[in-house]
Amino acid sequence: MPEFVSSLEFLETLREKFGELNAIIYARQSWEEEGSISTGIQDSGCHDFADKHGINVVETVYDIDLSGGTFDKRKVSEVISRVSDGEANIVLVLYRNRWGRSNQNDAFEAELNRAGGTLISVNNPLDPTSSVGRTGIEVDNFVSVMYRRNISESWRSTHTKRRKDGVPHAGGIRFGYQGCPDCVKEEFVTASGRKRKRFVKCPECRVRKTPRPQTPDPVTGKALNEFAVRWTRGGEKGRALAAEMYEREIRSARGNRMAANQWLQVLDTGFAFGFLRSRKVPIGTKGMPVLYSGNRIDQFDVWERGAHKPAIKDPSLWEEYKAKRGLSVGTQPPHGNAKYPLVGWLKCGHPVEDEAGNPVPDADGRVKLCMRPMYKKYVYNTKTRKVDGKRVKVTEIIDIYFCGGTQSIPKECKGVNITLTRADALTLEWLQERARGEGALPEEVERLTRSRRKAKQASEQEEKVQKLMGQLKQLTADKSAGIISPLAYKLTAPDLEANLVAAEKMLEQFQKEARYEEAPAPTAFLSIAGMWADASDEEKRLLLGPVLGYVIAHKTPGRLPTRLEFVPRWLAAGRPAA
Repeated sequence: MPEFVSSLEFLETLREKFGELNAIIYARQSWEEEGSISTGIQDSGCHDFADKHGINVVETVYDIDLSGGTFDKRKVSEVISRVSDGEANIVLVLYRNRWGRSNQNDAFEAELNRAGGTLISVNNPLDPTSSVGRTGIEVDNFVSVMYRRNISESWRSTHTKRRKDGVPHAGGIRFGYQGCPDCVKEEFVTASGRKRKRFVKCPECRVRKTPRPQTPDPVTGKALNEFAVRWTRGGEKGRALAAEMYEREIRSARGNRMAANQWLQVLDTGFAFGFLRSRKVPIGTKGMPVLYSGNRIDQFDVWERGAHKPAIKDPSLWEEYKAKRGLSVGTQPPHGNAKYPLVGWLKCGHPVEDEAGNPVPDADGRVKLCMRPMYKKYVYNTKTRKVDGKRVKVTEIIDIYFCGGTQSIPKECKGVNITLTRADALTLEWLQERARGEGALPEEVERLTRSRRKAKQASEQEEKVQKLMGQLKQLTADKSAGIISPLAYKLTAPDLEANLVAAEKMLEQFQKEARYEEAPAPTAFLSIAGMWADASDEEKRLLLGPVLGYVIAHKTPGRLPTRLEFVPRWLAAGRPAA
């Protein structure tokens, strides 16, 4: 492969054009494994490049657990929209394959260029305005696409072979089971510094094309059977059972505490009952509609006996378990709503810190915030109380929201916690403030201005979409009429289709941001506040849906309680929480 020498002279050209270079860092990680590049390493590498070349970093946008093979569900279109707003003129990625690994890479980069932005790969910063630089970029994109195709084909073949042999397609050791007794478990460190454990295969397993069937673990397998019996037939609460298992030192495969929902998710797979589950139409099958909405029992329509021995040997327990879960195959309507009032809206507002523990400023000189999603969990709080004249330790279970960045090793964020009770009370206070009409006028002016700007961009983008659709339709008609050969069509159509996908994605983004809905009257908030106390968690989410954009949990000094900042939906629409 030819080597392309990076030249940074084009940065000075950009500086002359814009006066000041402002960048949004884009960090994507499909999954974490040995050799995988964490978002932390990507963020750090891009910041080092920006500091070295005098580029202001506006924000880092993360896409976690999302493949580069498609631009669906990713935040690329949001980043391009923010560039079009003038927030930034550069998008930094550590490697070009972080932007994507599909034939749509060029199309989305072209949308970025039209918005006034430039994509720069820190590892190989080629000049996109020169012929040599563009050739190097095309080679990078081609290698990324070919790498993804080769990996996909290899894994599809492996998964098919494993399913045929009655073993899990992913190959990992399931909870409640153990692998080959001759294989050794060793510890290794991932690229992001996290400690993980893996099995080193014995000589016999190295030559086997399919892993040996797993066997029930004498400790965790027995505990899994006990949990299933006591929860299904004994009527015991999952939380209490999970707490008891933790006290008995039953841990997950990674050595972590297992919550009640994690025990139930293990049972939902049916593996402990002797089954392997799959779908008739795998998710992502080209040309097929999405038939499944999650990983619940009812979202799998193929259940086959595996080659492994069941850890739970009573066959009637499986049917009883499904009935109690209310998830008998094919009977449960799909719904993916979160269970707790602020999950999905609540963001961590802990300051981002450097290695010395000092707050990192953003492009405007303000303290940069973590902004990772916060989730719900329960913690154990042990207090000493007097019972019958004696001092005894009493353990309480408290529900809290916590930052997902606190669960990584090493921690990516120190985190902010807040109890569900306090968050609920602060939400009611915010609703009551809005009911009094506080701060409505400045918000309305800002929202209207932005809406009009995005409506204009949407109109221009719609013209482009119609033009591309016309070109693709004409190309298809020319092939049918014999004006162009099938080979010429095959060489031309993919680029047009990729450009159309990118244009439609940007149109969707602009239309979403252009929606202008009049802010609810104060009486609407008064009505929600009046129903709040008696509403269930699910009802509270339904009440908040029309009015809430996102919430930031801010760290406070000393032992002061966590503060929540509420952002209305009409100010947050189409824009990342930042």
